[in-house]
Amino acid sequence: MGSMHGFRCDPMERVRVGVCGIGQRGIEAIRRLSNIPGLVVTAIADIEQRGLDAGNAKLEKMGKPRSHAFLGPESFRPVADDPEVDLVYVTAPTPIHFRAAVYALEAGRHCAVELPCATTIEECWQLVETAERTRRHLIPLAKKPDVPPGDTDGDIDIHWSHCLMNGLPMDADVYDAATWSCLTELSEKSVSAGSAPLEVPDFTRGRWKDAE
Repeated sequence: MGSMHGFRCDPMERVRVGVCGIGQRGIEAIRRLSNIPGLVVTAIADIEQRGLDAGNAKLEKMGKPRSHAFLGPESFRPVADDPEVDLVYVTAPTPIHFRAAVYALEAGRHCAVELPCATTIEECWQLVETAERTRRHLIPLAKKPDVPPGDTDGDIDIHWSHCLMNGLPMDADVYDAATWSCLTELSEKSVSAGSAPLEVPDFTRGRWKDAE
């Protein structure tokens, strides 16, 4: 399996996005993504029908086509399986993040997912290995410190969409996603050990040195 450092996919004329989790953050994601040239929301998923209704209502209000709508607790699966989806965008609750991301990558889709992308170090390693094997981007949606509470940094979406459409490497990749996400388990272990310092795993297996 090759490193994902500097990984570039073939340029894409447009990026078709499936949004999973249509609460307030999902609605904002639909609005934000629909305003970026070259992006089109083609699928949405939620555990409640009212979420799907709200998502398509937002698209219609913006003058965009209605999307495919998938209902249920595992509705991220048909989104990732939809041939009209290039990237799965996960705004669902944290317990869904890891399973949705792995499924999307295995289905041959790129995936953008809010942090934490996983909740254990083992899951972080699985994300890394899956991205390396499938050669698909795993994009952590990390919000910058200066973004107002309740808002999402739209610059992140502009960046990854630009990279996909132009075949460029991402600023933040699966290694960043794993490093940031593993801090939950490391923090718990540190507290249990009397605030002992713990080493953060090198998810690149030392290959970060090749990028220098």
